[in-house]
Amino acid sequence: MSTTTPALADAVDLSDPEDIVDAMMHRAPLALPGDDTPWEIYRALRERWPIFKSRHGVTVLTRYRDCLAALRHPTMDLGFRMRADAEAGQTAAKLFAPTMLYFADPADTMRQRKLMRPLFTRQAVAHRQPEIDALVDGMLDRCAEMGTFDFANDFADHIPVAVMCSLLGVPREDVPIFRDWTRTSAPATGAVVNDETLKAVEAAFTGLRDYMTDLLRQRRRDPGEHDLLSVMIRASESEEELLTNAELVGLAIFTLAAGSDTTVQLITSAVYTLSRFPRQQARLRADRSLMPDALEELIRHSGPVHYAQPRMVKERPLQLDGYEVPVGDIVWTSVPAANRDPEQFPRPDELDFDRRDIRHLGFSQGMHLCIGAMLARLEGTTMLTRFLDRFCSYEVIEDQVDYVDYGTMRGIRSLNMTATPA
Repeated sequence: MSTTTPALADAVDLSDPEDIVDAMMHRAPLALPGDDTPWEIYRALRERWPIFKSRHGVTVLTRYRDCLAALRHPTMDLGFRMRADAEAGQTAAKLFAPTMLYFADPADTMRQRKLMRPLFTRQAVAHRQPEIDALVDGMLDRCAEMGTFDFANDFADHIPVAVMCSLLGVPREDVPIFRDWTRTSAPATGAVVNDETLKAVEAAFTGLRDYMTDLLRQRRRDPGEHDLLSVMIRASESEEELLTNAELVGLAIFTLAAGSDTTVQLITSAVYTLSRFPRQQARLRADRSLMPDALEELIRHSGPVHYAQPRMVKERPLQLDGYEVPVGDIVWTSVPAANRDPEQFPRPDELDFDRRDIRHLGFSQGMHLCIGAMLARLEGTTMLTRFLDRFCSYEVIEDQVDYVDYGTMRGIRSLNMTATPA
């Protein structure tokens, strides 16, 4: 890992755990320059204060074993903050409050996950392979014609939202509208959000709500075969657990949001990381059987998700190696800190495609394990494989990559490159 950069030294006092946590919560550290900057912050906290209760009222966890225990705790409440924001009138919070992530009762979460599961089985996901192949090849054709292109915005940003729109049953001609809405709403979770951004985010979520509400009316009159709303309507009726309109609309918008920007940043980060580790890129080009493990290692090493949603401990305390987090306390898990914990992953800062059993936390764990993880893996594998097939070499021409702080996620604003067709 690189030495502390001047920008990091000016932004965070790594000798003060309170200042580290304050920076993580309020100062957009994910936007700081330097490819490894956030991991320097997490390492400082993990090595000296791995379980740290801050004056902000949160217990921050950075070790793998502690984060895993928290994510698997059966009675955590993810919804406490979202429900408060909904009561305060925030449009996004009001939309997401009825969804699986934000219920206080785990039984409600499991009820919705059960109804959504048919859409994300191995068979259902594999059914989308031809569609994803065609989307990826079409965008790669366009990039090849350009010669010099922005991988993030000219390629990666177009695929996941199109896949999600197909999943939702949105007509192809409306995909550009949804792409604009998702790009506008992404900064909503950032550590630093100004009033202008909030107004744009509110408008985007209002547009999404109105569109999906109208689409839901259409699906109730004329159900489709494989789209999310139709499948959930049929599943809820057969289970005699009818979903409300608010639940259906919220779940549809949540699926779009969760399955779009994270996958865009996953593949963008993966391609950029491969450019930083040319030996591993050469190995992957020479032996595509490495691809499944390579993708998991790329997610572990430099995945886009940096923080799991804060959780409130309910019903029984969280036990962590002799430390007890009492009921009512809030827990915050640092995913990338856990994914580079040397106790779990030897030589954690190295990108190593020979690792086996890579049980990273990039898709969370426990009750809130990402329900779309299989689809994200299929998209990531397809995009990365076909990109490497199409171009025998590529070179990132950014002087310095410009990172964006999305609160829970670190994004790459642009990734300009030249590429040589195979």
